[in-house]
Amino acid sequence: MLSRLMNGNQIQAIVPKNHSNTFLNVLREGHVYHIENFSVQTRTYSFRPVQHEYLILIRWDTIVRGSSEAHPEIPKYNFDFVEFNKIRLLPKENQNLQDVYGTLEGVSQLMFRKGLMLKEIFLKNSSSTFKERNISVLQASPSVERNMKDRSLRNRKTLSQILQMLNADSVGQVFTCKAIINDIVHDYAPFYKSCTKIGCRKKVIAKGDHYWCNNCNNAIPSPDARYQLKARIQDDTESTLITIFGDEAEELLKHPASDLARLIESADGIQTVKAIMDEIIGTSIVFEIKNNQYNIQSQGKYGFTANKVFQMDYNLDSHQIQEEIEQVTESSQILNDSFQAQLPDNMQQNNSTLMKEKQILLASSNDIPQPSNKKKRPNKTFKRKAYMEFSTEDSNETSQTSVIRPPSKRVRKIKESKD
Repeated sequence: MLSRLMNGNQIQAIVPKNHSNTFLNVLREGHVYHIENFSVQTRTYSFRPVQHEYLILIRWDTIVRGSSEAHPEIPKYNFDFVEFNKIRLLPKENQNLQDVYGTLEGVSQLMFRKGLMLKEIFLKNSSSTFKERNISVLQASPSVERNMKDRSLRNRKTLSQILQMLNADSVGQVFTCKAIINDIVHDYAPFYKSCTKIGCRKKVIAKGDHYWCNNCNNAIPSPDARYQLKARIQDDTESTLITIFGDEAEELLKHPASDLARLIESADGIQTVKAIMDEIIGTSIVFEIKNNQYNIQSQGKYGFTANKVFQMDYNLDSHQIQEEIEQVTESSQILNDSFQAQLPDNMQQNNSTLMKEKQILLASSNDIPQPSNKKKRPNKTFKRKAYMEFSTEDSNETSQTSVIRPPSKRVRKIKESKD
C-alpha cells in the first residue's frame, strides 16, 4: 500500500497479514485518512516502491479515521518516468523502483520463480526496445494453489520415519507428515509479545514503559501478540510434540492472536481461550517439518516446529496413492521384462514351450465332459482330440500333430455290451 502525505511525498504503508481483516473494509484507494498509533521503520528490502527510506507499519491498535473533507492538493498518483536508454545509467546502489511507459510488444507465458508466478512483458518506446532488462510483473494463477497442494505431498514420511532420520545428514531436510492433533499443551502461554519489525518477530522483553527487542537492538513501543501453540500429534506409527507459530496457528484456530490476547484479560478469559484452542483436537492436518540442529541434539525429545500446516485434501491424497501404486506396478513390469531379456535363448525357448503346453492342456481339459448328477448317463462315445507341438534340436520350426485318443476302458465295455 502506498500513501501520499500532505507535503506531496510518498511513503509505503504495510498492513501485516494477521491484521489485514481488521482494515480490509476500512482502507480504500484514493481516500484520505487520519492515522494514529502506527510504527515507523527503516526499509530492509533490496528495493523501494517509492523514494522514501522509511515505511509505516499498521499495527493491530492503529486508529484509522476517514476524512470527509476534499483534499485536491493530494494527487492520487505520482510517477517518475525514466527513458529505457537511461535505466542502465542508473547507479547500482539505487534501490528505487522506476516508472516506465511504452508500447506493449509481447507477453511471455507464466513462469514459476522463487515461489511466485511471474510474467515477462516486453515494452517499446521511441528511445529503444526494452530487451536488455525485461519487466517481470506478478500475476495470480490457479497454478499457485496447485503448487501449494503439491508442497503438502512432498517427501511424505511417517512420524516414526522422521524420528529415525534424526542424524547430521538430515539437518535442513524438509518433510511432510499427516497426523491427528491429540491434545493441546496448556502448560505454556499460547502467544507471546513479539517484535513488530517485519522479518524479526522475536520475543521482546519489558523495559519500563516500553519493550525491547534484543534481536533488532531497538525499542518496541507496542509489541504484537504472536501465536506459539504447542500440541501433541500422532499418526499410525508414533506421537510427538509440535510447536506452531504465527500465521500457521491462526490458520488452524481461525482467530487472530491479538483477539485472544484481549479476550484473556476478561473474566473467565483464560478458560474461554483454552476452549477455543481445544476445538482443533481430533483434526487431521498435514505438517511440514524442517529438521534443525536442535532436533538432532535432543533426538526429537522436545518435538518439532511446523514450517507450514495444510488442511487435509483427501482427494489429493487418494490421487497420490493411486500414482504410487501405478509407479510400483510399472517398475515391477520393467523389472520382469529386464529379467526375461537377460535369460539365455534356450531358457526363453523352454519357458515359451512350457507356457504353450500349459495352454494346450487347459484347452484340452475343457473338452472333457464333466461328471453329471443324473443317474442315467447318455450312451455316447467321446473322442478326445488334442494337439501336440514338438520341435527338433536341428530346427527351430515347430510342427503340430492331431492325435485321436482311444476311448476309455469304460466306454469300450459299454460298446461291447451293446454288440
